[in-house]
Amino acid sequence: MHKFWQVPGWILRGQFNEITTRVRPLWRRLRFRLTDQFYLRLFLPYLMYHAPQPAADFLALRPEIPPPAAQLNSQIKQLTIGCNRIVAGDLSDFSAVYQPLDPPDNERLNWFRDYHTGWEWPVRFYRQMDYTTEQRPGDIRTMWEIHRHLFFPLLAAGFTLQGEEQYASFVRRHWLDWLNRNPIGCGIGWIAPQIQENAIRNISWILVYVFLQDSRTLTATDQRTFRRAIYQQGCFLNHYFDDKKEISHNHLISEAGGLALTGMFFRNHSFGRRWLRRGLRTLEQAIIFQVHPDGVQGEFSLNYHAFVLETILLVYSFGQRLGLHFDGEFSEALHGMLKHINAMTRPDGTLPRFADTDNATAWALSPHRLEDRHRYVTTGAALFSDSKLKTPTAKFHLETWLLLGEDGWRRWLETPTGNEADRQFFFPSMNTLCSSFRTENRMEQLIIRGGGAVFPTGIGTSHNHADYLSFTWWVDGEELLIDPGTFAYSLDDRWRYYFRSATAHNTIDIDGENMLDVTSMRFGVPSIFPVETVAQEFHPEYSFLHLRYHKQTRLNQWQHDRLFLHINPGLLLIRDRVLCPGRHRLQTHFQLAGNYKKDKTRSLMSLRRLKQGPALYFATSPDDITLDYGDEIKPAGWYSHRYGVRQALTSAQAGVVFTDSIQFDTILDARAAWQPGKELISLELNSVKITIALNGSGITSVTGFQQSPDRFLK
Repeated sequence: MHKFWQVPGWILRGQFNEITTRVRPLWRRLRFRLTDQFYLRLFLPYLMYHAPQPAADFLALRPEIPPPAAQLNSQIKQLTIGCNRIVAGDLSDFSAVYQPLDPPDNERLNWFRDYHTGWEWPVRFYRQMDYTTEQRPGDIRTMWEIHRHLFFPLLAAGFTLQGEEQYASFVRRHWLDWLNRNPIGCGIGWIAPQIQENAIRNISWILVYVFLQDSRTLTATDQRTFRRAIYQQGCFLNHYFDDKKEISHNHLISEAGGLALTGMFFRNHSFGRRWLRRGLRTLEQAIIFQVHPDGVQGEFSLNYHAFVLETILLVYSFGQRLGLHFDGEFSEALHGMLKHINAMTRPDGTLPRFADTDNATAWALSPHRLEDRHRYVTTGAALFSDSKLKTPTAKFHLETWLLLGEDGWRRWLETPTGNEADRQFFFPSMNTLCSSFRTENRMEQLIIRGGGAVFPTGIGTSHNHADYLSFTWWVDGEELLIDPGTFAYSLDDRWRYYFRSATAHNTIDIDGENMLDVTSMRFGVPSIFPVETVAQEFHPEYSFLHLRYHKQTRLNQWQHDRLFLHINPGLLLIRDRVLCPGRHRLQTHFQLAGNYKKDKTRSLMSLRRLKQGPALYFATSPDDITLDYGDEIKPAGWYSHRYGVRQALTSAQAGVVFTDSIQFDTILDARAAWQPGKELISLELNSVKITIALNGSGITSVTGFQQSPDRFLK
């Protein structure tokens, strides 16, 4: 038997390395917890006596002269109405938690009650809180919304424009109440891994301090308290900020933006300048990495694209006014993001829902922030003097005035007005087509979401849905075919998986299987594959796009081609071709906003809304068409136009059994000129005739619509 000194050294070294490999993570975790406890419970509270003064040039960013009344009177009136609603206790515009219930007591908010479940989140050290397992008290996302204090800056802007001290008094009362009831490191507002919430809250506080600096309601003691709170949040952000994250997504941008803005606020101090340098460096690197050359943010969600854009736009606007230098690539990425949001925004200012849509907002200086996305474009047109962002119907926005002041108004006037013609935009990074047509009596927008063409390593896929080759259709202010949204992230996993599945989108599934695995985890997908654009053609009369993807698993594989022909006005023809060895059942799904019923007076299947609105005439070549009117028991029958809110939906499915391959056509007609009994549609596009023959059960033949890699008409 060998004594230990006789054991070969390589064996001892191997055993030592194995022990240290196992012990090192445990020691690192223990050390982090010890320093975590010390930092949050001992160090940060002792900063209560330190309330550094902010930079004078930052406080001077508030507009000093009245805004142009003729252009902004109606917006100021809407702002006043929104502020009065908040003061009356109605916070439904800022959190879906309170919308279906009575408004909270406007004297003291319940910061911890989840109004969906009726449970209250405990106020204990954040590491002792359960917000991820099935035992969680509810959906923490809805509670974080109210802890971001997004309604504070709106009231502060109302005070700046109207001088109403009641707005400042409301902010003061609830700000002090939150500070007293949310000690550092305790409660859902201080969860260190999710410092995005602290970053957004600090942005709100900084905007409030700037816009309320002349309020008679805030005493010198109040101002000192609020400066100290902003400083403590800044220390917390800087301490837990990880600028070397393996996965880059919207969280990193929010955290870097919050740290950079806090550094601007305290840039007259050395610690503020360090925070500013660190935040801006990370922000520039993250934006250049995340944003594709066509301006699309890498998570491929319009909601998160807008959310990220808000943070960047705020930091860039204030930074420019303070004379800070931004890298050229950073400016180009921001400009590209503005062009993308401009193309995707509907004439009424709303955005379609693609992928996860939680209606998150980084800050708010104007009401109806979710219903008016034109505000980004107005600010972008003034910042970059871009006539393509300033269309004839565009109006100067109040938010642009609050961000850029008199200089923003001057630059807006100097920017020439661009053309408002039919707009057709294609974004190759996610194979997305925006086809918009406008006539004297009609406006419509078709958006086709193909799916990502490239997936750089390191960009999160947490918010992807099984929505390849899906689409939405908006006509004359009405949503016809929709993406149903998200509803909630963690209120009920069953609904989470349903809203991510192909069943909830305008696409297909085979044997009930999604093209992406979105049901094995609440966020992200185990594996993802690209979509290919085979052909595209744009013309003033029509838009054509041919997309394809290949799905392969251990048990199954298929190829799906989908051809879209959008004809102005109001006609959409879709051809699907699927190759899949063996015998399978294919279902194509269509999600229609509102309650529809079958109209039996027509020779083909048509759907008409139960309430007044546009009719949609619908036919497809598989003949076993069914309509599902769901309820709260089974996952169909409602959609979520806003996080946590339900609205009526009709889900139509057409199913067919095939062997090896199948090709079928679908026609959707929203034109008012459709005649009862008409069984033949004849069109002429670009000197080529397309004929669609119909009978009582659907489409019988389509001629002139060919699948060709170079041209779709022959």
